[in-house]
This record gives sequence, structure tokens and C-alpha cells, in this order.
Amino acid sequence: MITGNSESLDKSHFEHYVIVTNKSHPSQFESMRFLVELNPTAVLDFDPESTKHGLQCHFSQQSTVSVHLPAQYKITEGVEDIANKLKLTRNTNWICCNGGVENEMPSDIDQWLMDKGASIRDVISFLCRKDVLPNKRFLVIFLLLSTVSEKMDPLVETFRTFWQELRGTDQILCLCDNENTFNSWRDLIESRCGIDISGRCIYELSFAEVNGTVLSLWSKNRRSSRFLPCGGGSKVLLRKEDEQSLNTLEILCVNQCEGGNEDKIVIEENFYKGGKVSWWNFYFSEQPGSMPFIKRDKLDYIMNTVIPDLCSLRKACVLLNLMHVPGCGGTTLAMHTLWAHRDRFRCAVLRSSNANFTDAAHQVVKLLMYDHNEQVPTVPVLLMIDDFDDMEKVFDLQQFIEKECGQKKIQSKSAQVILLNCMRSESSEVPESTDTVFIGKNLSEKEHRMFEENL
Repeated sequence: MITGNSESLDKSHFEHYVIVTNKSHPSQFESMRFLVELNPTAVLDFDPESTKHGLQCHFSQQSTVSVHLPAQYKITEGVEDIANKLKLTRNTNWICCNGGVENEMPSDIDQWLMDKGASIRDVISFLCRKDVLPNKRFLVIFLLLSTVSEKMDPLVETFRTFWQELRGTDQILCLCDNENTFNSWRDLIESRCGIDISGRCIYELSFAEVNGTVLSLWSKNRRSSRFLPCGGGSKVLLRKEDEQSLNTLEILCVNQCEGGNEDKIVIEENFYKGGKVSWWNFYFSEQPGSMPFIKRDKLDYIMNTVIPDLCSLRKACVLLNLMHVPGCGGTTLAMHTLWAHRDRFRCAVLRSSNANFTDAAHQVVKLLMYDHNEQVPTVPVLLMIDDFDDMEKVFDLQQFIEKECGQKKIQSKSAQVILLNCMRSESSEVPESTDTVFIGKNLSEKEHRMFEENL
């Protein structure tokens, strides 16, 4: 919706973005980095305190802003005059739509309609001129940072004018972070305009998820930042200081390895000649023209049967044992399982089997709840543990995680943490069950053929 049906913002259908927003709160500012990256041509701001300690004040610390009043946009004849007014540069034209600048006091709704409504209509008509912004190549985003409650709220009138000027809603997108704000907005638009705006609204994501998802649509951000999944394809930004605080875990991100410059040939030759697998092996195997990574027969069974069954259990932390004979590729299969789930689960590897379990459990739950405003996580954690010498330690870690989830009062009807216990077994007589998968030395004919081809 925000790119006009392209897969990234590097090649977005939209050349310009116009933001319409209302009363903000400081707690929202950290999730507004995407606005700076969008570099909006204009922002119509209805928050009277925006320039002092609101969104405009925060935005101007990161980008160049030109503050205007709506009256400056009254249309006059002449294309040159129009271009001079808007100054289509990298600057964002911040239009204070209801006070907020010196000698300009905010108005109540009745006064606003009489004193300022006409000026806002001039602004919108101005922006929608084909000789100002390219026809159908700009998107208007209504960023609802607080509930729109009055039937004749200026924001509703602003929407109605854009809707009329653009002859529909194809160039309009509405963002809010809760269902109450959405319901109020939808009902007001239906009452005032007679249309259902639901299909052009995003409201089931938090602003942190909107922020991370939009940022990840630029290739430069995927190379420089790291992102965690939040379900449904949405993402949140994993801040460096937060990742450093999770020091017992090696976190596998959605965009792992993007932007790296490792030597593909050296890494692949090392692995297929008996070296230890790395995330780079999986990453390179997915690049165009590369041979696919050898998918063990048990991988599909783990992904399609075992893990879904474990996820359905109403237990905070569940266990999947991957038992394997030394040297048969058990660790590689476990890592492949994480790699295949990195966009659906929050995946990590416990760095050491000797880690303090209290710290480890705390950090696992912190990863689970990262950037969630409520106590209901949207995606589980898939945690790989390796080199544990006995099952008692595995059960101990499981209990510590369950206890931590209970203390944090996490609400869920399904498993929230899956422990993928990769454990060596000297015996090849390990019975498989609903929570145990065994990997032996012998390759199937299909696996053997693929390995020979890649080698």
C-alpha cells in the first residue's frame, strides 16, 4: 500500500508523500523514524503544540523543515508562482493547520471551519494540481496519533477534501495503532463521506511495527540495520543497544547477512569439504544463480508437522529434541530449521550451554516481548541450544523460561518459546516421538545426490 504495489521503496510507484497528522505523544516519537526516511513533501499538522514539543519539533531534529501557515498556499495564476510557493526541494514543508506558531492561536471546531477551513482547502487544491505534484504519483498518509472523536473534526474535513480532489481513495492510506482509533475514524468517514475506508487503513500493527516494516522496504536499511519479525510480514527494528543487552543469545534476524561482503566461494568450499556451517551458507544458497542448500529429508517434517504441533500446545515453553549421531549434520539441520523460520519466529542460538539460566531466560522473554505494547506476543521464539551434556540441564532451562513467562504475566493460548535441543547421541536406536527427531549417519539417495552435486 505504501509503495503502490512494488516490493520495495527503492522503486516505489509514489514519488512524493503527503502526511496529515494530529495530536502526538512523546512515547510515539521513537517509532516515527520512517517519516524522516519517507522525506514527505508536505505535512499537514493539526497538533497546536507540534512546533514546541510535538512531532514537528522531533522531526526537525533529524531533517530540514520549512514551517508554513495554510494561508500562504492560496492559489494564484502562474506555474512559476506555484513552484516558488512549494519549493520542491529536499525540505519538508510543515504546514501548521490549527495554530502552533507565533501569533496563531488554535481554534475550536466551529471557529476553525469559519477561520481556517478555507485555507486548508486551498492547501489541498494546491497540492493536488498536476503541475505541483505528479498526477497519481503521490500518496496521502493520514497518520492518526490520537483518536479523532468529533464528527466535524478538522481531520475529517481534510480527508473529505482530499477524497474529492483525488476522486477516490486509491492515493490515501490511513495509519493508526489500535482498533478504537480505527473504529472511530471509520465511522466518522462513513458518516461524512458515505464510504467504507477500511480497505485503506492499517490498524492492527503498532507504530513500532509500522516503523520497522517501512524502514525494511529500503535496501540501504536492510544492509545497515537488523529487523525482527512480528507476524504477517511486519517487522520491528532491532536497536543495536538492545541486541547488545541480549548477550547470552546470538540473534538470527530476518535480513541476516544482507549487506555483508563475505567471499562466497571460500565459504561454500569450506563447508562442502567438511567445515562448520554458517548463516552465510544459507544466505548464499538463496541468491540468484546459486545451487540450493541441501535440504535434509527431516526438515520438511520438522517444519510442517513437528513445530506446528508444538506451537498448538498451551504451554509457555515447549521442547523439540533433535538427536543426532556425531558428524552426521545434526547442528546443520538445526541451524537450517532456524534459517527457514527467521521471518516467522524470533530465532536465536544460546551462545553457551554454561550460561546463567536466570539471565538466559530473562533475555529469551525480552526477545519474545521486544517492542510489544501489550502482554500478548505475536510470534514465538525459536531458541536453538547445542552441546548440552544431559537432559536435566535442558529441563532446567525450560523451567526457568516458563517461570519468567509467568512472572511477566504473558498471555497466550499457544507455545511462546520452542527450545530446539540439538543433542548428540552415541546410539542409533533413539525412538522418534512427537517431540523427538533422530538424524543418523546414512544419507537418503536424494540427499546423497544433492551433496555430490554441490561438492
